[in-house]
Amino acid sequence: MSKSFAISQEMRDEVVMTLTVRAITKAADRLQARMEKINQAFWQKHERKVEKLLGLPPTKWPELIQAGILRATSICDPVLTNKDGDTTPPEAEMHGRARKALEKHGIVGQYFTTRKYSRHQITPTMRAGKALPDFNGSETVSDKTLARRLEAATDELERIYEAATEFYGEAMAIMMGCRTSRQVEDRFPEAAKLLPKRVTDRGEIIPQEQIDRVRSLLDKGIPEAA
Repeated sequence: MSKSFAISQEMRDEVVMTLTVRAITKAADRLQARMEKINQAFWQKHERKVEKLLGLPPTKWPELIQAGILRATSICDPVLTNKDGDTTPPEAEMHGRARKALEKHGIVGQYFTTRKYSRHQITPTMRAGKALPDFNGSETVSDKTLARRLEAATDELERIYEAATEFYGEAMAIMMGCRTSRQVEDRFPEAAKLLPKRVTDRGEIIPQEQIDRVRSLLDKGIPEAA
C-alpha cells in the first residue's frame, strides 16, 4: 500500500472536475447525438429554402459564393418565434464549475455556445461544416417540429447542468471530508485513482448515502429524463 500523504485543494478541484465530467458523459453523449440530428435537419431545411429562393441547383452555389455574389454562412444561432411574434433563442443559464465540466466534455462549445453579450446564457449553435448561401431571416426556425426539438434539447442541457452542479457539490463535500490520500482510498476509491501517486484520519463525517449516490452516478451516469 502506498504511503499516505496530505491532499491539497488543488488536488480536490482537479479530481472532482474529472469525476463530474465522467458522471455527465453518458447523458451528454446522448444529447450530442440528438443535436447532430437537429443540426442536420436545420441545414437541410436551410438548403431547401436557398434552392427555392435562388432557383439554382446546389452545384452552382460555391462559385457564386467565391465570386462574392452570394453572402455565405456556415454557423447559425437559431431563434424561435414566440406567441407574441417576437424571436428569441432557446437558452439556458450556466456558470461555475458545472459549466466548466460541460465545456470539458464538449457539448458546450460545439452545438451550444455562449450567447452574444451575455456570459452566462448558452444557446444552440448550428454548424453546416461548409459555406452555404445565406439569406435574411435564416436564423429563424419556422418549422414547429424542429423548434420543439431545439427547445427540448436546451431543456435537457439545463437538466444535465443541474445534475452536474449537484454532483460536483456532493463529490467535493466528500473530498473536503478527507485530509489524506488514505482517507480518500477508504471512502471514495474512484477519486483515489485520480490522485497523484502519493489525507490523517481526521475529517468531516460524510453520510454513506451521499457517498453511494455519487459513486452510483459515476457508474450509471445521469438517468434519462422521465
